[in-house]
Amino acid sequence: MTENATIRDVAREAGVSIATVSRVLNNLGGYTEATEKAVLQAIQTLNYHQNTLARSLKTQRSNLLGFLLPVAVTTSLDRILYAFEKEAAESGYQVLVCHSAETVEDIVKHINMLARFQIDGFVFCGHQPREALGETLHNKSAPCVLINSYQNDDSIPCIRVDDYAAAYASVEYLYRKGHRRFALLVGPADDATAGHARLCGYRQAIADHGLTLDDDLVFYGDFSYHGTLETAGRLVRQADRFTAVAAASDDMALAVLSQAHVQGIAVPGNFSIIGYDNVVTSEMGIPPLTTLAQSFEEMGRQAVEMLLEQIRTSQKPPSRLIPFDIVERGSVRELLEQGGGAIALGGPITG
Repeated sequence: MTENATIRDVAREAGVSIATVSRVLNNLGGYTEATEKAVLQAIQTLNYHQNTLARSLKTQRSNLLGFLLPVAVTTSLDRILYAFEKEAAESGYQVLVCHSAETVEDIVKHINMLARFQIDGFVFCGHQPREALGETLHNKSAPCVLINSYQNDDSIPCIRVDDYAAAYASVEYLYRKGHRRFALLVGPADDATAGHARLCGYRQAIADHGLTLDDDLVFYGDFSYHGTLETAGRLVRQADRFTAVAAASDDMALAVLSQAHVQGIAVPGNFSIIGYDNVVTSEMGIPPLTTLAQSFEEMGRQAVEMLLEQIRTSQKPPSRLIPFDIVERGSVRELLEQGGGAIALGGPITG
């Protein structure tokens, strides 16, 4: 092992040029797998560490990306962050993570803190867009991408699922299974992004099939399990008024399953339910939860792609929509219309 080894020492040990070592360190390609292996072995042998400060002064880049997410981290956000960090590392970047409250003041404070680290770009995950936030972002020179959020004027590139279309598809799925009487469990009434879009999608699908939805069968939660338990209990007590529930998150759907168990109401015997997200715990419910799946890993990976494209070209990429799918498990029962009512067909769906 050489003390204070330099990039020149690594090149000599690996039998390659300094430029080749630099390309390997920065994941720029243009070298063989054998060359990469030789360089990495030389780095390990010499215990070489890059002088990141000197490197950033020379390249005018810190190779740091910022990731800002809400204080209450859900399973889905954790999956996005993991994929983001993995993709960033493979591209030669490290990630600074900040947890911020859902207030403009706290978000702006963390934006300014990240800016002091001279980050090359940053991501906002799950935060609602606000005018003050948008103005702050526009005043920063570092590129930015929104995940599961958006600005109405599309001034900041975003990557997300089309929540309106996905919610519409959830009701359409239930309709094809024979359900005609619905209850909805959605996010906060003041959520201008996912909550509002999902509610509108649910409502429109119901209306497009010529059905009506009683306003008192629309229940509002906070997307979480514990924060929705009381509301879920009130919903379950109305179980004789609907045959299916569309829930705007898996955690809220699982709260309904829990309350149904407490009240002795069978799912999907008495009513069916479809969730939204396909989080890990959705398949652990009793019964396992049928849900609308979105790829959180793909969001994290593509967010890095979008950031690096901005860093390299100084051009904003177009926003992207991630595909969604319905994962069938055991919480939706198929019904067959008979006159004015419906009868059950078979047992729970599994898939």
